[in-house]
Amino acid sequence: MNSKADMNVSVQRLNDLRGLMAIWIVLGHLALSMDAQRNIFLMMQKADLAIVGMFFFLSGYGLEKSLETKKDYLRSFLFKKIARLLLMTWVQFGVTELCLYLVKFPRDYSGLTGILGEYASNLNWYMWELALMYLIFFVSHILFKDKKAYIAATVLSVLMLITLYYFQGAFASTYSCLAFPAGMIVYACRHKFEKASGSRFGEMFIALLILTGLTTASTIMPKDLFASVACKNLFCVCFVILAAVTFLRLEADDKPYRILAKFSPEIYLYQFPAASVTMAIACRHHDRQRGLLYAAVTFVLTMVMAVIMYLVRRGFEKVINNDN
Repeated sequence: MNSKADMNVSVQRLNDLRGLMAIWIVLGHLALSMDAQRNIFLMMQKADLAIVGMFFFLSGYGLEKSLETKKDYLRSFLFKKIARLLLMTWVQFGVTELCLYLVKFPRDYSGLTGILGEYASNLNWYMWELALMYLIFFVSHILFKDKKAYIAATVLSVLMLITLYYFQGAFASTYSCLAFPAGMIVYACRHKFEKASGSRFGEMFIALLILTGLTTASTIMPKDLFASVACKNLFCVCFVILAAVTFLRLEADDKPYRILAKFSPEIYLYQFPAASVTMAIACRHHDRQRGLLYAAVTFVLTMVMAVIMYLVRRGFEKVINNDN
């Protein structure tokens, strides 16, 4: 183990892979919408669960780190986070509608409620769940100043959220939730992870613990759906911690990954307007299966849109920063 190993550094390296993780999710989503040759992307579709968990883990870790290192971080926290989230999603919704208009796909809105309903259904559940995680983080830290207390409150709140999703039938939204408080816990205990990773016994114990969790969660197939949700969350938590601890050993600093990570939000968001366009075109040809050509066009269009919208976002950010 490198004596200079630092959990912050390892998580930053993991954070640099966000672009690749976003691409992985895009390919996994393509598998869901393909009529033929779906097996090519089947592995990526199955691993989407763990990749989403990694995004939640990085969010929890990053928020906790920012709270500790940035002065008055909670001041205007919700306004900044929610305003940014709403702006990004409304822009994405506008781009989606513009693209559908350009390909002459019929749209029929019934007033403001119809537009809001279309906006709500246009986005993947991940965005709404991320907003709820921000709210849970903020309220927990406002109500409790002690670290153990607000982490416990966050875990309890996330468990309540999982239960709510479960009884609403939104099962996919429950599978990765606990990775968010896991990120907070790993940041709070990062020095213990570093110390344990510095000894052979500690490494073996961590590896055994994580592999046991991964094996248990991936091999047990409970008939009860709620138990299945618990196993999937256990798998996600073990997977992301294993990834973070593994990166303690790595010294590579690959700039291409870091560049790609900068527009990972756009890769995730603009897969939906890209898929809407290709799906609208495919609907005109009912006799044609959605196969590799459909997947390739959707992926290329996603990446083109992501780069363009990233440049637009950076341009606005520079203007705002100059004004300030």
